[in-house]
Amino acid sequence: AQNWTAVARAGELCDAGDYTCVELCGQPYVLLKKGEGALGALANVCSHHGACILEGRGRTDILRCPYHAWSYDLNGRLVKAPGMAGVKNFDRQRMGLAGAALIEAMGVLWLHAGEGERGGLLLMKQQLLEPAAKLWERSLEWLAEGKGLDLTQADALDIEARLRQL
Repeated sequence: AQNWTAVARAGELCDAGDYTCVELCGQPYVLLKKGEGALGALANVCSHHGACILEGRGRTDILRCPYHAWSYDLNGRLVKAPGMAGVKNFDRQRMGLAGAALIEAMGVLWLHAGEGERGGLLLMKQQLLEPAAKLWERSLEWLAEGKGLDLTQADALDIEARLRQL
């Protein structure tokens, strides 16, 4: 994926260790709230066996592969690799889970698995989030003034065109 994609509601990850599994362009990811409260996204594939590590939603303090019990912390670092002690040239540092960029905006979790996510974040902010926030603000003003919600066709087409550009 070369763009930011809405993948989950932010409310799904409230407490440290909360996770939800998603798929983006055929690739499995686990979105999680890390111990320090930061959001994270990791490839949900064991670097040893290639199996999916977690399924569905839940809470955990460790990501453990169901096959050989390779275990990763919430930052994706390999912390346990049974049977690998003494294996020549085994580098635990290189065997962690690949990360992906994840942000929260407008109550939604946005995942970016491609290259250049920092530039993509700026583009998403300029082309989608700022116009959507202005439209939302205008809609609330209309409601407060008793005018009702009057989203025009032009407003909808403008946001749709911006989405296609991302």
